[in-house]
Amino acid sequence: MFGLKHTLSYSLVLLALNFIQAQPINQHGEFTKVDDMLLTSAEIEKIKKAMSDISKRTCVTFRETFHPTEPQVTIQRKYDSCVAHVGYQNGTQILNLAVDCMASGRIKHELLHALGFVHMHCDPRRDNYVKILEENIIEGQEYNFEKYPATEITDLGLEYDYGSIMHYSTTEFTKNGLPTMIPLQPGVRIGQLDGLSPKDFQKIARVYCQKKNNNNNAI
Repeated sequence: MFGLKHTLSYSLVLLALNFIQAQPINQHGEFTKVDDMLLTSAEIEKIKKAMSDISKRTCVTFRETFHPTEPQVTIQRKYDSCVAHVGYQNGTQILNLAVDCMASGRIKHELLHALGFVHMHCDPRRDNYVKILEENIIEGQEYNFEKYPATEITDLGLEYDYGSIMHYSTTEFTKNGLPTMIPLQPGVRIGQLDGLSPKDFQKIARVYCQKKNNNNNAI
């Protein structure tokens, strides 16, 4: 979904103004990042592979920068968590990858946060697709299941995506091993981290690639 308030969107997208205008993350048309020295060489290669997987099927590109004043995403390991600022922050923003965050799908999930995408189950329509079981959620983590107001986001013309890499699993933030969320459609899988879904790729294209394609006279 696409933000209507300078930084908001949904499963999409908490985006700054230049994102809303379908611009890349900086004036060079590239998404920039720096690597923290606490990441091993093998882990950095894994991050680069995740970036490459996204770039191969979208117009988003990634490049390394060592200029501290350039808008950039700093990929680091300073906290025991997988977390990223959502969308363009008009300066340096953080993407933190703990040791347990190094699966390819988890890296891609956090990269999509940095690109402006929020969790699928925060879609304001989500009650038509999943049921939240608040009694099983760890106290203090309920905010992770809050919906965005429909006035602040747009779905980019796409339907709810159970298969999105941005969708929580059934037991995310469980305090007792029981489900915190169940899909209302029988037989569907949620919370997969195998890779971006077809709709995830479509969302990236609709946010970032339309203007770039127009500038290149592409069909």
